Amino acid sequence: MKKSERHQFILDFLKESPYVDVAYLTETLNVSEMTIRRDLSKLEEDKLLLRVHGGARRIPTNRFEAPLDSRLLNNHIEKKAIGRYAAGLVQDGDVIAMDASSTVYHMVEYLQDKKITVITNNISIAMGFAKSESVEVILLGGKLRKSSLYVFGYDTLNMMENYNTNKAFFSSTSLNIENGLTDSSVNEGKTKKSMILSADESFLLMDTSKFGTRSYYNVISLEKLNHIITNESNRKDIINYFNFFKEKNIQTHICV
Repeated sequence: MKKSERHQFILDFLKESPYVDVAYLTETLNVSEMTIRRDLSKLEEDKLLLRVHGGARRIPTNRFEAPLDSRLLNNHIEKKAIGRYAAGLVQDGDVIAMDASSTVYHMVEYLQDKKITVITNNISIAMGFAKSESVEVILLGGKLRKSSLYVFGYDTLNMMENYNTNKAFFSSTSLNIENGLTDSSVNEGKTKKSMILSADESFLLMDTSKFGTRSYYNVISLEKLNHIITNESNRKDIINYFNFFKEKNIQTHICV
């Protein structure tokens, strides 16, 4: 099969399915894994798909909410550092909730050897633990958002309310002192709140670029948070937030 034909096959497949994996393409098209990876790289360069771990995803049409994979690229260094720090706060025996945010996703690689139970509404996070022998995963049910691979809705909230967790790890679109924690997605916002209320301790993972911003859906007041894990910043106004967190007995963890 010619390269152009392979490319068309991949694009046609992604019209019907949001995801395709390298192993399937290698077997179906009878070519090497390296050939498929080159094909996917070329199609991504042409902005026709998004490469993800083990395969590729179609580009979502929703303009307002970026898919998880593209969100991972935003402030990548800060998010990775925050995710690594947060994972260090998880202990063997913990039952933790993890939301569908890209910052929380960065915890996955550092939790592989922990003896824990993870409750999540994010399919990518659940798949990230597929090869871990020590992490037990409970994937919440609900309506699937195909472009971002998370579930939401009444069933998701109903299931989450039945669980008690030691720690909830989550992020959000925006934070400011007046409005608290806000999000651009009502569906994700409701799930985050449910996870926070289920937990003994809540951990907000958020880089400082989101401080001082506001989205339209109110998730929860800052007084309900126990911990905020963030990065260093040269912004002069950030000290106001750190002082506010201290005043409200919210422990601030700063990743260097």
